[in-house]
Amino acid sequence: MIVIKSLDDGTNRLLAVIEFKSMHGSVGNILNNRTEEAVGSSHDLWKAFEHGAFGASRPFLGYIYVMSDHPSNLLGIDRRNMLFQPLEEYMRFPRTRMQLIMRNVRNYS
Repeated sequence: MIVIKSLDDGTNRLLAVIEFKSMHGSVGNILNNRTEEAVGSSHDLWKAFEHGAFGASRPFLGYIYVMSDHPSNLLGIDRRNMLFQPLEEYMRFPRTRMQLIMRNVRNYS
């Protein structure tokens, strides 16, 4: 979704760009791909902004991830077959971030 404001002088100002990313099925399998796409798109947009493509005001940039309620998204990660063990900072919490998100979504549904 793109939000543009037409100014009195006949020019347009880009106010916001919001991209929707869908994740159907197991989020763990596609989260990295969606994250790479979001980082790449935002990098391209900011480079264009630096070169004056959108005027002087910095636009809002957002991403909305739309996820399905898939059973595999509620499972933990099997860490036994990893090439390198995760850093201690990532091991302190018993639930993954995605589990907490999905639980909160269910509570508000």
